Amino acid sequence: MVQAQKIPDPRLHPGRVSGADDPLRYSGIIEWLLDRQESFIGSSYYYIREEQEGCVLCCLSITGGCLYSVDVIDHIGYGITGEDIDDAIRNTSCDPEIPGHFHINIHIEHKLRTLLDIET
Repeated sequence: MVQAQKIPDPRLHPGRVSGADDPLRYSGIIEWLLDRQESFIGSSYYYIREEQEGCVLCCLSITGGCLYSVDVIDHIGYGITGEDIDDAIRNTSCDPEIPGHFHINIHIEHKLRTLLDIET
């Protein structure tokens, strides 16, 4: 008998972060994301985070109201270019309370919603 097995999404980079790693940091990010509903697509919040190597697209998923995880997404796999990310950063102000974090713009939101087949 063939057993089904979960195949990981190839667009996710290794390095999942759970809420237990830094609860204060991520609770602040969740509050920040709640202000912008366009960041909420499906059952996850999407945002851009600045890192030493460059900017990355992140997906924050909340389950059970208090458990959450953050995945770094391979934006190219979602049809989002480096230019799209740069445009979002250029046209979005960074919250001083959460440095290095940026909201996605409407262009990235549209691409994610189209790919994930979610109505706006």
